[in-house]
Amino acid sequence: MKQLLIFLALFIGAQTVSAQPRTAPKMPDYQFTTVKANPITVKLILKCLIRAEQFLRAHPDESVKILARELNADEAFVAAYL
Repeated sequence: MKQLLIFLALFIGAQTVSAQPRTAPKMPDYQFTTVKANPITVKLILKCLIRAEQFLRAHPDESVKILARELNADEAFVAAYL
């Protein structure tokens, strides 16, 4: 759960920091091939990400503490990006 929280926080932070609208880059074909070849794995990863986001929203204070400790960052800094 910790690793998923970290990934999710970094993803949310990246979305928050990038205020400039931009077009989506063209996705390489191998990414779609991987998804088609491993649908169960992709589904499980997405389920885990949803669970991590639910935990993050349900327990924001605990999530900030976990992420601050794991990222070796100040809690106020982490909280500002969540």
